[in-house]
Amino acid sequence: MATGEQIDHIAVVASAVTWPFAGISTVLFFMRIFAQLRHTTQKSYWEDILLTLSWGFALVQATVFQIALNAAKDIDATNLPATVPKAAFWAILSNNWSFLSIELPKVCIAILLVRLFRPALWIRIVIWGLCVTINILAVVGFIITWVMCNPVASQWNPYKYPTAKCWPRSIQITYACVLCGISSFINIAFSIYPAIVVWKLQMARWKKISTIGLMSLGLVAFAFSVVKLYYMTFLLHGPQPLDLIYLCAQLGIWNRIENDFVLMVGLLPFVPAFFQACTNRNKTHTSSTGSRRKSDQYFSINSKKQRKYPDDELEVEMASLGRQFKGAASSSLSFDRSNEGKLAKPASFS
Repeated sequence: MATGEQIDHIAVVASAVTWPFAGISTVLFFMRIFAQLRHTTQKSYWEDILLTLSWGFALVQATVFQIALNAAKDIDATNLPATVPKAAFWAILSNNWSFLSIELPKVCIAILLVRLFRPALWIRIVIWGLCVTINILAVVGFIITWVMCNPVASQWNPYKYPTAKCWPRSIQITYACVLCGISSFINIAFSIYPAIVVWKLQMARWKKISTIGLMSLGLVAFAFSVVKLYYMTFLLHGPQPLDLIYLCAQLGIWNRIENDFVLMVGLLPFVPAFFQACTNRNKTHTSSTGSRRKSDQYFSINSKKQRKYPDDELEVEMASLGRQFKGAASSSLSFDRSNEGKLAKPASFS
């Protein structure tokens, strides 16, 4: 059985580990917003909305998790009926919210993959099918928590409702484990697919490896989800209240890390565009009025001359990624100007 000292310790560790990830994802989000305002002509409203929602959901989860940790530190082992319910409520809400906050960023990654690689129809169907399926299952998982007990509050306050009727907890935990497994598979799929495409392109091996490294960061999120699944299985044993709080804190750590990391995977491709926007802005301020206009026409992605080809945004993004990896990805993808700037398919593609 977990002790008060163990719960206090895990609460401090959880705060120290998770908030830096939340801070990094927040910085990347606002870098993306700045780059979007400076560079974009083709308005990707759905992508903007989904990224904003993903960041908002992650911030809500971070806040709720911190409230849960603070409540856990206030637990009095000599007065469990008065102190456990509050901590249990916030712990359950924090982990339940992760159903929504972890899966939504995957839609943003799917949009990025489809826009960059322009896959065949059946691949697009698979990508969107996985995203829609996992998010529907996540919503169902979120709902299960609030309908499995009558009254609902008996989940976190069994002392007040000792005769409440609830589904077996194994139903909820098993469902969450299955959902975690599917989510892990999607993390792998969204990492392997771009790696396969890039590897088939005609380019130097080191350039392939560096480009694939950037686009395969989802494998790290997969590792986090596997660890989370491991801790989730301990909930199947029906832990006592203090053990439940302790396990929820451990599980919450990996939920938070996976959540922020998946969000960062969707935001990282815009980092080079942010620095490009800053560079262009500095050049604009240091030039004269006449040269500033000329510079704006040359550097601005919004310039009609630069946007002659409808798919130039793809070229700019991939070139930016390449500059960050010392030019690795700028030549990773070839562009067929005779085909209106679309991504040239490898020889093995039909």
